[in-house]
Amino acid sequence: MPDRLARYAALGGALAALLWIVSLFVLEGGGNPADPDAASEVVEHFRDHQTAILVAGLLQGLGVFAFLWFLAALREGLRAVADAGRWLVSAALIGGIASGTMLLGMYGPQTTGATTDEELLNPGSAVAFWRLSHTFFVAAEIAFAVLAAAVGLLALRYGAFPRWLGWTSLVLALLLLIVPLGWIALLFLVPLWLIAMSVLLYARLSPGRPALAD
Repeated sequence: MPDRLARYAALGGALAALLWIVSLFVLEGGGNPADPDAASEVVEHFRDHQTAILVAGLLQGLGVFAFLWFLAALREGLRAVADAGRWLVSAALIGGIASGTMLLGMYGPQTTGATTDEELLNPGSAVAFWRLSHTFFVAAEIAFAVLAAAVGLLALRYGAFPRWLGWTSLVLALLLLIVPLGWIALLFLVPLWLIAMSVLLYARLSPGRPALAD
């Protein structure tokens, strides 16, 4: 029977989603340049909004911390999947760990740019930091697509989650793989999906409940 700590870890997905949403609002509120016209705008962003960038990075990191605990609980919740489905469990964990890693990488260049001494931060290095964050962002889209696709197949083939979550997960994975739409899915749909899955996993790990959906 799963212990109480595992149940609380299952809620890490919901906590991570909330922290990431708040992090996004903090960063955007700090004047994050979506489409700068000149490199000087990026330099000004790092120089003038250091606090917002660092707070957003901290929240992002705490979210990843909670998310990784959620992945451990997810592995516990899927322990009874038939042998034939264990490769999907591995795919979910690989996609999840990669997702967390890419999210940490996404804010790394931002916080580095914000903490670099003004005399060392020039337009070239500022743009490099800013573009590198976007590179990790796209990589996170792909990694989350692996996690979502694996969860979707586990739900539809092995009843690990309700079928509605299975179909939702597969649609989410498809959207994440479409580069022009992936950013919308990552910023707005992934958090909602994580909250739903986290609550379902918490219920699944309740005492007396089977490891798989009925």
